[in-house]
Amino acid sequence: SEDAIRKADEGGHFKRILGSGLQNVDQTITIIAAELRARVLSIAGMARRSGILLGGSGKLLAKGHFVGLLAADDASPRETEKLRSKLAVIWVERDFTATELGKICGRDSIAFVGVRASKALGAEKLSHTLRQEIIRLDGFYSAVGCNDLPDGCIT
Repeated sequence: SEDAIRKADEGGHFKRILGSGLQNVDQTITIIAAELRARVLSIAGMARRSGILLGGSGKLLAKGHFVGLLAADDASPRETEKLRSKLAVIWVERDFTATELGKICGRDSIAFVGVRASKALGAEKLSHTLRQEIIRLDGFYSAVGCNDLPDGCIT
């Protein structure tokens, strides 16, 4: 979190362990947040290529059996709740733009992406890894004054 990074820098932990302190703490926090976001999107892209992620509400309703739902931050809350209910997903995240979700699925933009339930070799682990990285990103953004970040607040 932002607070942990600031405390570590103020306490001289970076200087003691790495041999130098941070040049600009705010810039470092912004870079870490951007890298965490890029990591989640990269893992989501890998999950899509392996068949775990599927985009578009019509496809989601037709295929069923999803554990998670990624909804664009500007997607209709009513439509999101309707999909959540019909798909009986365990978790829903609204942290990404329609453009970011679209890039994962090879489109310009998309409002909904489902994370499939799968017991296939490696698929369950990849799905779990994606969820854990989303939780890590959420934790970092909730700790950071994200309105000040270049990509805006996603909480």
